[in-house]
Amino acid sequence: MSFQRRGQNRRSTYVPPSVTSNGTAPKLVSKGLSDYSESEEIASGPQSIAQMSNILDSLQPYSDTKIRDLPPDAMEKYRSAVTYVSVLYDTNNYPQLTELIERKYGGRSDYIPGTLGAYFGGCLIKRTMPGNTSSGCSLSCVNAVPPSRRQARTLGWTPCQENVLLGTLINGRYNFSRVNESPESTHAVIYVNSNRFDGFSRAEITQLRDMGVETVTVLSNNGSNDHRELLQVTRIGDVPIRVSTTNVPATDLALEPVTSTTPGVSSSNIWWIAIIIIVAVIILVLILK
Repeated sequence: MSFQRRGQNRRSTYVPPSVTSNGTAPKLVSKGLSDYSESEEIASGPQSIAQMSNILDSLQPYSDTKIRDLPPDAMEKYRSAVTYVSVLYDTNNYPQLTELIERKYGGRSDYIPGTLGAYFGGCLIKRTMPGNTSSGCSLSCVNAVPPSRRQARTLGWTPCQENVLLGTLINGRYNFSRVNESPESTHAVIYVNSNRFDGFSRAEITQLRDMGVETVTVLSNNGSNDHRELLQVTRIGDVPIRVSTTNVPATDLALEPVTSTTPGVSSSNIWWIAIIIIVAVIILVLILK
């Protein structure tokens, strides 16, 4: 997987992994105004705002539901909402749309990434990201509905211009999936499902290099918007090396050990030698008496 240039003036929407056909990696759905045929009858005028208002009202009961768990009727409405957001994004009606979303999904201090509420209101949360990571790169915002310019100024929001990856540790190995792509950047913000970071294995570092990554920032992904910086901006060649261990929880993995032992002598043999010496000394003392 490598970072590839997308067409200009196109929007991408993140669909959680479980919604995809293979259930293994996030799906990027990119559409611009030219992607819609007249037969789809997607309007960009006030009627779209009215239709979106009805959709938002009907979806509010599912605000805390993971998108992958939406019932079929709600999933269909969600996809319609994604289409409307894509169509209205570059129009004069977009601020009206985001104000409508703010009235219905704003005001909360937290949305769990991957939920329906995060898609609509994830970028409406005022947050300070650790290090130099922009607020738009938060997991609950990176593929959510972007705020209007007015909202962005109020929230101090800045768009995500970095590559964003999810690093899921399974059986001692990280599986990387792409959440946001920025072809102009060689930096990657990587979220890991742990509150501590012990490094990447050599194979994982090679994989990141093959993806065009030259520097990384590692943040914790604990299922909320509280992202801690586990590794500040670091060159990929300077990232700590972790032993790739299977069937070991993330919190139990350690950095590659540096040990110093005597060649050919195991620790168990050393104990036996010590015991023999002690016994010999005791026997010698008894004989001398």
